[in-house]
Amino acid sequence: MVRSSCYEQTSGDSLQVKGINSTDNSTVIIKMPFHGKGKYTIGADDAFYTITEGVSGPGVLYILDGTKTNTVTVTQYDLASNITKGLFELHFVKAPGSSDPGNSVDMTSGQFWLQVPF
Repeated sequence: MVRSSCYEQTSGDSLQVKGINSTDNSTVIIKMPFHGKGKYTIGADDAFYTITEGVSGPGVLYILDGTKTNTVTVTQYDLASNITKGLFELHFVKAPGSSDPGNSVDMTSGQFWLQVPF
């Protein structure tokens, strides 16, 4: 399970979600245009996934697989509470030159919950 740890909204038109899994030292970052609830297609340069071995060990970078559909669906956006919830389906392939823990990572049932502090 990825737990959302960061949320940024810039100029009312973009969203960044950063999820960190401390169990395996992995991080997923998703950047996207944002216009409220709905389904968004995520472009090739708008998400990546990393795994770091140990505290300062070598990292492995995964980039979006452009042959598959990558989406984020915002299911709730509440301006009064600044809460945003949603689902994501992302498919990654190992970036050229990364060490080899595996060639691909599929996140098919991702969820996020974010609240911007006032």
